[in-house]
Amino acid sequence: MTKTEYVQKLREYTEKAKISIYDYYLSIANQIRSGEKFSLMPFELSNPFTTEDNIQKLLYATDPKVAEYYADIMTKAVSECEVQSRKNMIREGLTEAMDETISRADMKNIIDGLLDKEPKKTIKMTSIHTENMEELNGFTVLREGKEGQVHLFYYDGKNKSLRGEMTMPGNSLRVGSGYYINYEEFMSQMIDQLSKKYPNVEEIEFVKGEQVMTLPMVMEEVYVEARKRGILRFGKALETQELEHYQEVAANPKRVENYNGNPLQTGVYVPRALLADLLSQYKAKLTVIEEEKEPTK
Repeated sequence: MTKTEYVQKLREYTEKAKISIYDYYLSIANQIRSGEKFSLMPFELSNPFTTEDNIQKLLYATDPKVAEYYADIMTKAVSECEVQSRKNMIREGLTEAMDETISRADMKNIIDGLLDKEPKKTIKMTSIHTENMEELNGFTVLREGKEGQVHLFYYDGKNKSLRGEMTMPGNSLRVGSGYYINYEEFMSQMIDQLSKKYPNVEEIEFVKGEQVMTLPMVMEEVYVEARKRGILRFGKALETQELEHYQEVAANPKRVENYNGNPLQTGVYVPRALLADLLSQYKAKLTVIEEEKEPTK
């Protein structure tokens, strides 16, 4: 499979799955590093950009950012291939044109026509909306002062109700009062909503001050800060893990477990007020492909 053929199949898959190429490679890298069984798309078996050195680093490197490095390298390789393909297309068009006797004006029209095949893109900036946090299931924590008992409830987002109370000594749960929601569940929902609002989105990035960040970078930064303030874990597999970085959370399979008779997604739960505050520091930057307008008659 040639590089061009591979990139074409990669684009078809990521556009259908509504994920960025970066996130596609990041997912593969995390699966490889997790050591668990996983399956690859058939075209990925013929990836012309992946080297043996890349795979060795994913398997054995101790740097916690190695998955992000791999995703970045692969994304840049694909982008460079696409740029070269466009240059070749223009060059071939000019070569064909030079075989004929044409005027300078005709040559300009040919070049313009080839360049016009590039889809027009626009940048959209939007705040991250957090109003729907109340609709997510999770936990509610109520503390009786610093030393008093702490009460833990299951929170039903659909009915806005509490049930399944557990009472324990205050020092057994080192988090503050509040509503706690699943971190990954909300972030995934947020991306889905952006994709639905902008169906022709090609890439989603985030801006904080002057810094442009990818979704994995934001996921890590927000997670680390939330962890400092106090988070809840839910799921037997997470009980003995350090989970200092978001990548460690993401490596755990997602499943539903029972909490006092209520089904709840495993993972890390963060105070929704804190999450809304942290995300208010970012804006979503979307690269959107403009739809071609029908010519007016």
